[in-house]
Amino acid sequence: MENDLRILLKKVAIIDLIVGCMLTPIVYLFLKGAAFIFVVGLLVALVNFVQNGFFSSLTIYKTNQAFSFVGYVLRMVIVLLVAMLVFKQNQSNIIPFIFGYSAHYISIFLYGLSVKND
Repeated sequence: MENDLRILLKKVAIIDLIVGCMLTPIVYLFLKGAAFIFVVGLLVALVNFVQNGFFSSLTIYKTNQAFSFVGYVLRMVIVLLVAMLVFKQNQSNIIPFIFGYSAHYISIFLYGLSVKND
């Protein structure tokens, strides 16, 4: 993986941690038992993001399109399996999972703002 990509992934992970620490207590206030599921959604989104960066880097620098397809399938399978486990445990848990997954996009947006200001 290229150094710029590693820096991006590290900074987004740190922002994810901050966003998670800020939003989890709010989720806990409204949906007590769902705070853990919210964090799981955020972590799954971060893992998905890191995998996307890794497989995109392989695709670009190794010039093999198979890496892109394998990465796409692997990412979708992981998200699907975790979502199915969350849904199977309690159907209403899918909502905080999606909120957590979506909260990752806040981190990406904040990272973009920080890069714009640099």
